[in-house]
Amino acid sequence: MTQETHGFRLWGDVNTTKPRVFVLGDSYTQADDIDDKQTFHAILAQRFPGAEFLAFGCSGYGTYQQLMILQEVQPAL
Repeated sequence: MTQETHGFRLWGDVNTTKPRVFVLGDSYTQADDIDDKQTFHAILAQRFPGAEFLAFGCSGYGTYQQLMILQEVQPAL
C-alpha cells in the first residue's frame, strides 16, 4: 500500500479542469491489504478518465473525523 501527498491513497491533479471526485471513507477506502491498482477508487479512475480522482480512507474513522480531513485539505482542492 502506498500513500500520496497529505496521506491520501490516491491524489490526483488538483489543478485540472476535469471534474474532481473526492472519495472519503473508512477502512474500505483505505484498503490497506489491496494493491494500489485494485482499489475501487483506482478502478473508477481508470473507467472514468474524464474525471480526476482523490481518495482518503482511514480505518476506524467516522463521519466526524472524515469531516476534519475534508476541512484540512479543502483549501488544496
